[in-house]
Amino acid sequence: MFKSPVRRARASGRSVPYTFTGLVMVALLAAAAVAGNVVWNSAPYPSADPDAVAQRLKARSDEVYDDFALPEKYAPGSGRVDTSAVTTAD
Repeated sequence: MFKSPVRRARASGRSVPYTFTGLVMVALLAAAAVAGNVVWNSAPYPSADPDAVAQRLKARSDEVYDDFALPEKYAPGSGRVDTSAVTTAD
């Protein structure tokens, strides 16, 4: 008969750390999915008036300028953003 060499299956010493790392990654991904689902399904952000927010930011900016004694204040435009559709004449 034919003689064939018997090959032993060599177990790599790296298989245990790779397996452990893989399991940890799966657990972290599952935890992230659960946390994302909780955050996604929570209460939405409250609505805010953009003009009121802009006024609060400007007031805070003015306080900071005054506190640091900066030379001049930034003078913004009207502070309003027009979000209406723009039409062009052909």
